[in-house]
Amino acid sequence: METNPTGSKKPLKFKWFNVGQYTFEKDGRYTNHIGFDYIREEEALTYDALKIVNERIEEARQKALQGKLSPIVYYMEKTWMDPMTLSRFVGRSVFIVKRHFKPKNFAKLKPEMLQKYADAFEIPVEDLKNFH
Repeated sequence: METNPTGSKKPLKFKWFNVGQYTFEKDGRYTNHIGFDYIREEEALTYDALKIVNERIEEARQKALQGKLSPIVYYMEKTWMDPMTLSRFVGRSVFIVKRHFKPKNFAKLKPEMLQKYADAFEIPVEDLKNFH
């Protein structure tokens, strides 16, 4: 009997799932190509997780475009960071980083702070300033 990825002796379960192959497009979004395949449940969980991540990225993008959140949130989601990780990259506390999620606070950021965020996301500062 084959062991599953967790190391237990339980038999691996195979089921039909919607299987997506995720690719990173030039516009910065993840896209998927869905089909049916017979795969392990553990693999299907990976596809579901990527779908959730893609939804979170798109939600953050929409809110940033509407002016409800700053572009920092979008780039944070896109680079799979959380506020704690981002705070370590920019050298500020989590509290301060979360304040920068608000558009009015983001608009007041000094060029040096914008550069730290741009470096953390590996993008030009102009992408943060002129988000569209």
